[in-house]
Amino acid sequence: MAALREWATVDGELDEDRLAQGYVWRSDGPPSDWSLPVATAIDGELTLVWDGVTAAAGAVQGARSELDLPEDAMAEVRGALERLYERASEVFDDDSIENAPWDRDDDADEGGSVGASLVASLSASALQRAVAGREWTPPAAWFAAPDGSQTELVSPEGRVSGYVARWEDIDGEPMVHAGYAANGDVQRVPRGGSYGYFHQANVVLTLDDGTQVHPGLLTTDIGHGNASAPADAQAAHYDNPRAAAAAVIVGEDDTGIWMSGAVLPDVMEDSARLTRLRMMPVSGHWLTTRLGRPAELIAVTAVPHPGFPQRTATDSYELAASIAAAAGFHAMLVPEGALERIEGKLDALLAILSQDPSEETPEDAAPVEEFPEGVDAELVHAALAVLESGDLKAAMTLPSGVELPKCLSILADFLEGRGSSSQQSRAAAVKAAQDICKSPETVNSTVRARACRLVHEVKAKGGR
Repeated sequence: MAALREWATVDGELDEDRLAQGYVWRSDGPPSDWSLPVATAIDGELTLVWDGVTAAAGAVQGARSELDLPEDAMAEVRGALERLYERASEVFDDDSIENAPWDRDDDADEGGSVGASLVASLSASALQRAVAGREWTPPAAWFAAPDGSQTELVSPEGRVSGYVARWEDIDGEPMVHAGYAANGDVQRVPRGGSYGYFHQANVVLTLDDGTQVHPGLLTTDIGHGNASAPADAQAAHYDNPRAAAAAVIVGEDDTGIWMSGAVLPDVMEDSARLTRLRMMPVSGHWLTTRLGRPAELIAVTAVPHPGFPQRTATDSYELAASIAAAAGFHAMLVPEGALERIEGKLDALLAILSQDPSEETPEDAAPVEEFPEGVDAELVHAALAVLESGDLKAAMTLPSGVELPKCLSILADFLEGRGSSSQQSRAAAVKAAQDICKSPETVNSTVRARACRLVHEVKAKGGR
């Protein structure tokens, strides 16, 4: 808003009446209390910003947080926005935006669709540049839905086969977004989208059997896109030719949103980029393009900490050998959970990889206690600490006939098997989840997100 304030400053003094022309709502207080800016100054002229108008309309509908305005003021705000939509329809010669969102018969969300379209356009351009001038015909078999035979998301040969996000977590409960769970919000994996914004209709990739696909783009080295940023800012995030990493297609099955395809040739020729791509999970970027419809996947990016973290329980080890070898490390198996615990710290990774798995355990070493399967070790430790301290007063309780969420039920049974009463065990399991969810010191964001989800489920079961 700096440009608007500069435009509204006359002879070194801020003219609040002039500044107010850029806002939908002006309170009786200072400008910092005003709401819904929709204009800026460009070349000395007050200019309406359409993204500001759509954002203001979204705020009126409660898209982010409820506006703290009296009802009569809300009516004035809606009226002002309705006039802006009518004027924009005339200027843009577009009847589809003649009415404000709350007055429409259709369900279009032009703010989201504009952002999704911009990102899709830039992704298509980046993908076209990446494959231009090359005779590249990747194997058609690589573009089939995953069958579980490939244990790595990206293989050393460049095949991409895995999941952007799974419907369920390891304990069989719905997957929730780690970034929102700590605040008590539950955002599940979007389901039922068309994927039309991700697959690029104007990009055609010919495979080795002569078939053609319209792939999307897997990006890397640019981090998460900001889903709440204006459309142009979201698009600018992906306007980076160096971010293109793989040509992929996506779809849905009983497990989640799958992704398959091939790493781009220039990435295969760059061992450092390929290693970074192979060592990171992926995260999707969704936008609501039509109100009342499923959010649309617009981008997939390799990042260290995805919003929907994935964890498998197929066995007690994570196969890190091929990735370690690609990075120049000595190849061996890494105990399950080690990669999450070290949070990407290379020194710790090297220390684990340098351990000799053939070394025998000293006879006098303390036996390793077995924890219940499907329950995070952090949650078990927290529950044991609660029982030891006797601090059960603040624990949420459920009637004895109401079952705990599956994960907490397993934990409660484990605690009861160690000698605690049924009531104490249930209370300790719930209190452990509460403590982890509320604690800012929880190192593993994935564990914290799961704990917050469990707390939310307990509240729901208790009718709170």
